[in-house]
Amino acid sequence: MIRRYLELRRLGLGWYHWVGELLAKAPPRLYMAICDIIGTAEWLWRRKRASRVSQELQELLRLAGTVSVRPSSRRHFCYFWRLKLAHAYIALAPMDYVERLMTVEGGEHLETLLTSGRGFVLASLHSLHGHLGAAYLVRRGKPTQSFRKAQRAEFLETSAERLIFYGATPVFLEQDVPMGAVLKRSFDWLRRGNAAFVFVDGVYGQQEVAVEVFGRPVRLRPGLLEAARLSQSPVMPVTVLVRGDRISLRFAHPGNIATREELEQVLRNIAKEYETAVELSPESLPLGKFERRLIERSK
Repeated sequence: MIRRYLELRRLGLGWYHWVGELLAKAPPRLYMAICDIIGTAEWLWRRKRASRVSQELQELLRLAGTVSVRPSSRRHFCYFWRLKLAHAYIALAPMDYVERLMTVEGGEHLETLLTSGRGFVLASLHSLHGHLGAAYLVRRGKPTQSFRKAQRAEFLETSAERLIFYGATPVFLEQDVPMGAVLKRSFDWLRRGNAAFVFVDGVYGQQEVAVEVFGRPVRLRPGLLEAARLSQSPVMPVTVLVRGDRISLRFAHPGNIATREELEQVLRNIAKEYETAVELSPESLPLGKFERRLIERSK
């Protein structure tokens, strides 16, 4: 066990990767309990951060118009670790553990796409933890492509590959590789009936599309969705939240993006999913750059 920890550290990975790998052997209830212990310990230790979390959650709920709900900063820390370590749990735990950990909403949309044999794209915001939906898709046996930062390439040849890439096929976005070459590879992948996962609030692509979240403008970059348009593959928004003692996967109705209007509608749907996430489980949100910008624009 210590040897494995040292091996992961030599690869430049964090202690939480080691913990995530260990917890993949635990039943779901024990997994959740240990995540909550880690979260509570951090909440007790980082009191200034906990105070800031409480304030930011209240600001988000004010934007959503649900000020009657009282958010919990401790719950935020617990949910953070439940979702953080789920990256390894979904990839490595026995499938019956994964099924017991998760609930699937909108599963009919997923099943329709899986049985159709068509390629399709899962799309999300970083704040909505959509990569966990992609990890679940891989466990369901669907070959899935994931766009990654170039510096992760070295992990492909190590024993940490599944821990990092959750079984997906990575496409590395490098500065010296034209976007057209990346899209061509993804186009071929989708045309073969496979799936792909993209974040639409990243830094890739020149095109920007403005949508509104709680009436505030947000600019998304849908450039990586171009492969879906060219291959005529539907795009399905995915959101992952903590709901009670389970992790909830929410698959929204898929849409085509053959026209500019259809693309904008899909992006508006993703923005709507974010608004729903704030109302359903605000403590699941990471309170990162996306949330801070929303709060700043509301002042």
